[in-house]
Amino acid sequence: MPNITYHLKVKALLCLIILTVVFNGLCMATIKIQGIIKDSQTKEVLVFASLGLNRYPIGTSTNRNGEFQLLVGDSLANETLTVSIIGYESKEFRISEMNTNYFEIFLDPKTILLEEVQVLAPITAEEVLRKVIENHNRNYPFGFSYYETFFRDLVIDDSPQAKIQNCRLTEAAINIEDFGLDAFRDSKFKAHEIRNSYSHVETNKFSKLMIIGIIGGLKNPISWVYSYKDMISRYNLKKLLKDECYSKEILDLTVYEGTPVYRLEIRQRYGKVMGRKYECTKAYKSIILYINTKDWAIQEARETLMSSWISLNGEFLPWKQVELKMQEFNGKYYLKLIDFDGYIPDEYYKFGKDVDYRHKTSILVNDIVLDRKSIERIRLRNAMKADLPLWNVEYKYNPEFWRTYNILLDKPIDPSEKKDLEQEIPLDNQFNDGGLKNSKKIVN
Repeated sequence: MPNITYHLKVKALLCLIILTVVFNGLCMATIKIQGIIKDSQTKEVLVFASLGLNRYPIGTSTNRNGEFQLLVGDSLANETLTVSIIGYESKEFRISEMNTNYFEIFLDPKTILLEEVQVLAPITAEEVLRKVIENHNRNYPFGFSYYETFFRDLVIDDSPQAKIQNCRLTEAAINIEDFGLDAFRDSKFKAHEIRNSYSHVETNKFSKLMIIGIIGGLKNPISWVYSYKDMISRYNLKKLLKDECYSKEILDLTVYEGTPVYRLEIRQRYGKVMGRKYECTKAYKSIILYINTKDWAIQEARETLMSSWISLNGEFLPWKQVELKMQEFNGKYYLKLIDFDGYIPDEYYKFGKDVDYRHKTSILVNDIVLDRKSIERIRLRNAMKADLPLWNVEYKYNPEFWRTYNILLDKPIDPSEKKDLEQEIPLDNQFNDGGLKNSKKIVN
């Protein structure tokens, strides 16, 4: 009799476990939304358009091909998703309506009508910038914010003699503890998940000596790219406003979600060496700010650093390009996306005529957590170090995590670039390697 009771208990326990697994699987079911966003008139794709749930800080952006993918829990099926980009009329969709194989969205261009312009009093670029500075503390969080983000870094060799154009891919889920745009404390970062392709980057000893001598050594690409959010900090804007080497000009007026938006350029005209001015014609910095007239907040910013190098067709080449997008949540503007194209010193790259390495790097915010009690704080003991490259870390690969994770669809899907990365073995097999082939350090 005791044996029968024991077996019954075991069977009951097994049934309970099975039901729990099934129930959890049902509860964790996700809706996958994917498609492309285009201009309704020209049919051109819209790059970095925003898709966000109206009541939650959850969303994504389109990639450089206008494509998007968003995974949400099925409990959000009745929620509304807003699709928006500056210069276009926004559109709203119910999540359940978008649950198809491929959803094509067309946005209508929005032009500023004459009567809309007339209601705005004449204003100079300097006055617009002052209004941004005056309203800065009200518009942007000064204090604790916690971001759950997706990070992608693709290293490209742009040289015509490149043996492999796409040399290395790193993707990671990064948690960021932020303390505000003008905080005295540095942000803290922690890698939750990571995966690396094999590295095909060529290195040499000369670049090692140069990077150590000039920059101080290798840098963490997360903190390197994330630091560009400070281009819209109050401190930096006040500095640019006062700097006589930079001109300020209103380029035009556009619209975002029914609100007029100024497009303002801050451009470096002069440089200074030992107190003496020189004119910047070949090498200069240009910052484009998109400033709404509703609350005088910067919703987008684009920074370009032009080099003195000349391309084959005689044009000057950008040394670095950065795009910053913000999102409004709970009455404040938080980070949505940083897209970086330029140089990051996270490896001792080879220099020369036959190589020309650059990084295409993105940080996409998947979620914003404001409640300190509902998160695991990033302690100093497990925060990533400022000199820790990610391409050579050892890690435990978790493919199941990546199947249900929101990423910014981008170049690794491109057949030509995937072919480069898969010179040796398929990309999934490289991820499964756990970074052992490239490994030098271990992520905490």
